[in-house]
Amino acid sequence: MKRICIAMGCFVFWFSLKAQEQTTLEIKKPFKAITFDLLSPAYTSYSVYFSTGPSNLTRWRLGYRHQLNERWAIGADLGYGNNIIALRMEGDYYRLYELTPELQYLLQLGSRTQVYFSAQPFYLIHTETLYYDSVYVQGIGNVRFDSMDYKRTKYGLTVNYGFIFPLSSSMGFNVYVGGGIKRRENKYRSFVNPTLDEYLYYDHHSSYYDNDSPLTDFQFSFGMKAYFFLK
Repeated sequence: MKRICIAMGCFVFWFSLKAQEQTTLEIKKPFKAITFDLLSPAYTSYSVYFSTGPSNLTRWRLGYRHQLNERWAIGADLGYGNNIIALRMEGDYYRLYELTPELQYLLQLGSRTQVYFSAQPFYLIHTETLYYDSVYVQGIGNVRFDSMDYKRTKYGLTVNYGFIFPLSSSMGFNVYVGGGIKRRENKYRSFVNPTLDEYLYYDHHSSYYDNDSPLTDFQFSFGMKAYFFLK
């Protein structure tokens, strides 16, 4: 995962150097754009959990960006995924809802490419039904089950560096990388045939999904989007 983060960072740095070589003004007026996330429909989770296999956490993410003046732009992305519209295999009754507002500060003016820093809070809800595995429940211990309804809530904030490169007067390409902080909270409900494991909690290897203890951690962000400029 560390190598992936470094590679993505180098990729964005290389594109930013290319962006600085562009001197022709392409976007003459503050832009308004519909955005489409190019990576989220094919997202793959690197966290392996539960014997039935992990969800890939894919979703379709659309957004809107509005440049207020020469320095500031605002916008938001809405994401939704389920096991019916997913491009990759997901778990049973998989649902994911996501809201990601963004405030951009534009750095490079009078050039073809718009370079920016941004603050991007996010809020995500992920639910699905899990089968024939175990989770650790606070105050109870390690519980095995035939099936269980799982809900994960994640929220936090990232600070990103990116650029918007116009491909034409009506379309552009956006790439960004950054990091921040996240908070994850798991909830388990509707256990079918739950049984309590006899071994102690400290023998249980806690992971991101199979423990309902709240977790605060680093959040890495990387994305690519298509921009469709509005007249």
